[in-house]
Amino acid sequence: MIFPKLYPKKIDRSYVKLAKVKYYSDKKSIISNRGIVMCRYENSKLKALSDIASIDISSDFNEILQNILKITCETMNAHSGTIMLVDEENNKITMVASYGLAPDYPRRVHETAKNAGISLTAGPSGVVLETGKYYAVPNVFKEPRCSPWDDISKEFGFSSQLFTPMKNRLKVIGLLNVYWAEPRRFTDEEINFVTIAASQASSVVQNAKICRQLNNNVLELNQYRENLENKLKETHKVLYESESRYRDMFENAGDFMYTHNSEGYILSVNNAGLEELGCSREEIIGTHISNWIDMDYLVQMKLISGLPVKRPLICKLICKNGEQTWAEIRTRIIKEGGLIKEIHGIARDITEKIKLEQELKKSESTYRELFDNANDGIATYDLEGYFLTMNNFGLNILGCTTKDEVIGSHVSEWLTPKDLETTNDFIKKFIMGGPVKQPIVLEIIRKNGEHRLVEINNRLIKDGNKIIAIHGIGRDITENLRLKQELKESNKQRKLLCYLIKGTRGGKNRALILRQLGEGSYNANQLAGVLNLDYKTVRHHLNILIKNGIINSEKNNNSVIYFSSNNILY
Repeated sequence: MIFPKLYPKKIDRSYVKLAKVKYYSDKKSIISNRGIVMCRYENSKLKALSDIASIDISSDFNEILQNILKITCETMNAHSGTIMLVDEENNKITMVASYGLAPDYPRRVHETAKNAGISLTAGPSGVVLETGKYYAVPNVFKEPRCSPWDDISKEFGFSSQLFTPMKNRLKVIGLLNVYWAEPRRFTDEEINFVTIAASQASSVVQNAKICRQLNNNVLELNQYRENLENKLKETHKVLYESESRYRDMFENAGDFMYTHNSEGYILSVNNAGLEELGCSREEIIGTHISNWIDMDYLVQMKLISGLPVKRPLICKLICKNGEQTWAEIRTRIIKEGGLIKEIHGIARDITEKIKLEQELKKSESTYRELFDNANDGIATYDLEGYFLTMNNFGLNILGCTTKDEVIGSHVSEWLTPKDLETTNDFIKKFIMGGPVKQPIVLEIIRKNGEHRLVEINNRLIKDGNKIIAIHGIGRDITENLRLKQELKESNKQRKLLCYLIKGTRGGKNRALILRQLGEGSYNANQLAGVLNLDYKTVRHHLNILIKNGIINSEKNNNSVIYFSSNNILY
């Protein structure tokens, strides 16, 4: 480093040299300590993003929202925070969670808006919903959009806010908002971190909603099936409890019961059968069973002859008015002296059950659609590492268009050799119940040869106590890592500027030159005149700034023009 001759000759040179040594020793110590603090700060933000992505989506929804806010606010040393979600049915936004504030804060916000005759979208949240971009409020008391809530802001003790969008693809589904106690000017690092946190939170919230919906639907269906099965068991138990009450039970049973002879002519029918068919006893006794039950002819012959048939029979009952209903028929042979005397049949109306099965198929189709269109890659693979299923997002991560390209293939076809070894070790420990770290980050090789980084959470699939497969949910984090790297690069640029301006001699003059070049391009003579500095001094500082990539130069006729570099953020 060349220092300009600024000291008069009469000053003792040994004193100047001693001052220089002490000055740079102190500065290096300050810069070193500052680097350690910055590194710890960046590590805390990376851990916070990982913690948000690792939130258990099967836990209580309010707990999930609180965890997102707690991680974000504590990482940013914020006063408090809130989450707003957009209702999918009416497209209205509602504040659903808060952190660091009184429990009644969301209600107070809504009441204030209602009393003022406005909606929440009249505030900064409306701008975020409309533009899909963040909205920073350095001072809520100077922001017109926040004026209806000034009294609440004073009462709860915050003065600045940062509103960031939570998106599902391009659609804003909610907002992650962070509040600070004092007015502040937000840095790019703060905005970038909260934006990435909002993106992570969006995926967690969406997956939690899907998980909650699936669990509720499955629970309802299981309860319905259990109730139906319990009802069937109770009916059978009551039916066969006592032979002495058979006739009374036959006549008053809830199911359609009948008997017919070996030729198929009806001998008896109970009240439930008469009601089911809509006829009187006189109209059915003596008629052939084929008049009332629509079944295959061969099955009829076997049934009448007492030959074995597949049970239960699923047939249609033909009512007197022509209406048809579904029934499940079970039969037993009544013999006398080794000969078939009668066939006893019980027909149970399963029309509702058939409808339920159809609804179950439809529901299964819906669940399949949710699986295929989830926002994360979802796949299952057997214990040997061969893929069993994969959704559309997983295919997209691998760069495939059809499931045939992946199903049946081995994980080794999609992983680098290093990560294949990591995966094999993970699966062995995971199956044996050993300690494993989740999620794991793997480098995959797409179909086109492109390498991507994927974060995967795994769980075991069991049949009873037997492990039969592994279920994995993967998220492409390549872009997130790229953003984090850009964040690190931005910090390096700031450290460089800080060093050149505050950490070295002549920094004040370099700051003046940078500020002037921020307004336009100049040559050295022009800068010396505008800043009232010596020409050689200006040239010296310009050379230092060019050498470090802070500014650029271009020859124009007989002079050199200097201008700001696009690579540096001021």
